[in-house]
Amino acid sequence: MTKKQIISSTRVFPSSNPLSPAVRVGDLLFLSGQIGRDPKTGQVADDFAPQARQTFENIKMLLEDAGSSMDNLVKVTVLLKRPEDLAAMNEIYREYITRDFPARSSYTVGLYNNILIEVEVVASIL
Repeated sequence: MTKKQIISSTRVFPSSNPLSPAVRVGDLLFLSGQIGRDPKTGQVADDFAPQARQTFENIKMLLEDAGSSMDNLVKVTVLLKRPEDLAAMNEIYREYITRDFPARSSYTVGLYNNILIEVEVVASIL
């Protein structure tokens, strides 16, 4: 039986919720939902584009700290507060994921406070 390994990072802002930033099981890495919280200040931008870019930067840093990368994404789940942000999200998504696109789902949900996007991913560790 493969044992799970908890992965954390000092490069992303710690969550106050009862969760692990990432969990590795075998060659798969599961990241908890990431938001656009600045790792240095803990603040979240008011506008969608800066939030989305910071969200993907946070994902990138967690993946790197766990020994993976954006190139190894297998599944991405995108949660948007507003459906009209999907086109902008797709543009920013392509800045971070440029080829061999992973499987993806996108939903509009009731995110809390001024959070406009949350993204969770599954990646392989090769």
